[in-house]
Amino acid sequence: MATPFIRGHILSYTDHPGLLSLVFYTDLNKCNLDCYCCHNKFASKNMKKPEFYKTSEVISIINDSKILGIDLIIICGGEPTFFVNELKEKLIKIRNIVNLPIRIDTNGQLPDKIEELKSCCDGFAVDLKIPIKGSYNIEESMKYSEIIGSYDLKTYSDNLLRTINIVKDMKYTIFRTVRYPQLSEEEIRFNYNLFDFKDKYYFLDFYNFNYHKLIGDSVYELVESC
Repeated sequence: MATPFIRGHILSYTDHPGLLSLVFYTDLNKCNLDCYCCHNKFASKNMKKPEFYKTSEVISIINDSKILGIDLIIICGGEPTFFVNELKEKLIKIRNIVNLPIRIDTNGQLPDKIEELKSCCDGFAVDLKIPIKGSYNIEESMKYSEIIGSYDLKTYSDNLLRTINIVKDMKYTIFRTVRYPQLSEEEIRFNYNLFDFKDKYYFLDFYNFNYHKLIGDSVYELVESC
């Protein structure tokens, strides 16, 4: 039976600091933001129609990877919360079989879906891409809209605040801000200073590249810059 996970997975020491993670991806094209130089968006640029793993294949990959000592399964995208019904069914089954914690990556824009998924995972990685404020001036609106690909910054911030309250106490939840070149150091650290979960907060370097295509199952070919 098919899963929402496209063919192509990686092992990563960097997606969750301190843990060796096995990363699966939902459809890379299914996202409700259009973020500046999104590497997953560029990775999907010339991909053919995605093919999806069967449940048995996912379980086999996880069991094989356990030999390498993986600590965590990560579901990335795209935006995985688009696939809430499929994920709930598959993650409950996978958790019962493989006995490993599961984290879901999200941009935090579908808090109701995140609430639904909370019972079948062990945490979320929430990307806080811009300072979360009650209002923005014109300069901020232009700059931040370029980063997230949307001019509705108030809705973006409101959704994130709801998401943060839903997931902040989960064991494997982390929060991340990319050091986008449009942001000053003060803006990059704004949310870190605003919220009381500094032990779960990480900053990611910005990479100015454009992935072109998949080679084999899980390796990307680098072809051009943003």
